[in-house]
Parts: sequence; structure tokens; C-alpha cells
Amino acid sequence: MNAAMRIHEEHTESERYEFLKSIIRERISSALTRVKPRTLQRIMKESVYGGKMIRPIVTMLSCSAVGGKESDAIDAATAIELLHTSSLIHDDIMDDSPLRRGLPTIHTTHGIPMAILAGDTFIALAFQSLQSIGGVNKERIHHAFTDSFRHVCEGQGYDLCLSLDNCAEDDAHSLMVEKKTAKLMQSATEIGALIGTSNQEHIQALSYYGYTLGMAFQAQDDLLDAIGDEELMGKPVLVDVKNGRSTYVTSDAVTVATSDNRADAIHATKCLVQNYTREACWSLDRLPQCEANEMLRMLAESLMKREA
Repeated sequence: MNAAMRIHEEHTESERYEFLKSIIRERISSALTRVKPRTLQRIMKESVYGGKMIRPIVTMLSCSAVGGKESDAIDAATAIELLHTSSLIHDDIMDDSPLRRGLPTIHTTHGIPMAILAGDTFIALAFQSLQSIGGVNKERIHHAFTDSFRHVCEGQGYDLCLSLDNCAEDDAHSLMVEKKTAKLMQSATEIGALIGTSNQEHIQALSYYGYTLGMAFQAQDDLLDAIGDEELMGKPVLVDVKNGRSTYVTSDAVTVATSDNRADAIHATKCLVQNYTREACWSLDRLPQCEANEMLRMLAESLMKREA
């Protein structure tokens, strides 16, 4: 039974989430079989182990939430996840991170040149996956995807500038978060909506849902780096703090007045997560009520409470 047929089977919400993840894993696994040499293919397979796959899931759910078929969004969802995987590999190299999802990062086990190559190949596979998408909104979908790719690169640029104290922009931290995290999530939901409908109000609602979800996600990430459980997270905590990197917890951008009180910064960041999550859920009120809409709402609320 193919994915297009199996995707409509009955599941509980958690089972459905895992089911959609399995479909994306299958599609990525299939794409990787085309990669040569086999050593590169094996290394790339290592890098897709684990992960929440939030971005491809919201792509498919967004399509369904506006009346489309989730199966029509599989290729776009795969492209989004492949691009995200590439950004993680390159990010780990630049940060010299030893662990990702509890396992040694690609560059620590296979060297920087091979890791760069793996990341670049993921980008190529992402654009190949996107080529099969048609429909009246095809050009807008391709524009949204390439635009998000540029934003991810620019976001990493702001991250590097901030770590080197070499950023002239006063709002560099917020721009880093917006471009590095929120824009890709926004692209995922917007593309899913564009595949499912031409209703501009619904497309805009899901675009804003993705943006605010991404902002909340990064703020929660910063919280976990400051107060998270290292064993649960599968990676070291306090890394950003020790490296002097700008986060919502270490930056006074979360408060009106500058504060050196860590407890205040943590409280302000928690409020930020709650506010962005609330905004994301409110945007869903502009859509028809359906199972996919409810899953998007529950996903936003669960991400706000996540511990890893």
C-alpha cells in the first residue's frame, strides 16, 4: 500500500504524528539510495537518525488544514526536512558541537570536509524533491522555499557575527532567531497551505502560525540550554551561556529594562514562549475546524512544554 493510500488510515493523534514521521523517513531513505559514493550515503544516513521532524509534519498538516491532501505535500515536506538537516550539519561545524541528538556530530566522527559535503548534498536532494511539485501555486512555493534557504544562511551569519561581537545591527539577536528558525517554520506551513488552497486568508493564517511557532520554538530551545536536563536532551546544557552566545536568556532583548538577574531572564523567556504560542494558536482560529487544525494547535502547545 503506497503512502498516498496509507495516509488516510485512522490513528490517534500521537499515532498519526508518528505515522507521518514514518512517511517522511521512508521518502528520505529512498532519496539517499541515489547518493554516491556509498561512504557519503552512509554518513548522510547517520545524520537523519532521530529528530522530531516538526517542520515536515506541519507542512503536511497545513495542507490538510485548508482542505488539501496530506499526500500531495509529501515531496515538499521532504524538501523542508532535507534543508533543515543540512543546516544542522553546517551549524554543528561552525559551533564545533560534539553531540547532536545524543550522538557524535558528523564532523567529529568523519571530519569537516565530509560533513560539509554531506550538508551540501542534502541541499541538492531538497531541491530535487521540490521539482515534482506542480499546481497553480508552484512559483510561489518555489519562491517560499528558496527564500527560506537564504534566510537560514543569513540567520547563521548573524549568529556568527554575534559570537564574534562583530554585528553592527542593534536587533541582531531577534533577526538571527527570525531568520535561522522562524522563517523555515513559516516556509513549511506556508508551502503546505499553498499546496492545499488558493485562499489567501488561510495561507496567511498558516504562514503566521509557522512564524510564531518558530519564534516560540527557539525561545524554548534557549530555555532548555539554560535550565534543561542534559540526559533528556541528549546534548550538553549551558553551552550557549559558556560560549557567551546571544540567546533569549542571556540577551536583555526579552525585557524592557536590562537585567543581570538570571531568574528574571528565565521568567521573561518563559513568558515569551507562552505569548508566541498563544499567537500561533489564535491564528488557527481563522481556519476551518478539522482534525489537522486541532493537531497543529496541540503541537504548538506541546512544544511549549517540551523538555528536549
